[in-house]
Amino acid sequence: MKNQNTTLKNLSPHLFWDVDIDQLDLKKHKSLILERVFNYGQLKDIKIVLRLYGTQDLQRDIIRLKNLSNKSLHFLSFYFSIPKDQFKCYTQKQSKNQHWNY
Repeated sequence: MKNQNTTLKNLSPHLFWDVDIDQLDLKKHKSLILERVFNYGQLKDIKIVLRLYGTQDLQRDIIRLKNLSNKSLHFLSFYFSIPKDQFKCYTQKQSKNQHWNY
């Protein structure tokens, strides 16, 4: 548990400004951690997540994420060589565009 909190504390503080980092569990809150890191994190945060979860587990889990930005989706698709249509966030996109969609 101590090692887990130390590695999570190495992530950028802006990622979890609204959450107590000591209460996060690597397995239980995996989707929250991955969505925040890939949507709002820096390169160093992505490297930490790759070390924490490993490439194979990460590939399996990122395709299940529901909330990824278009930028993150394209990056992950390219980096892991996974077609975009295999991502849940791509196949279950809202049909109506949201306001202020940059």
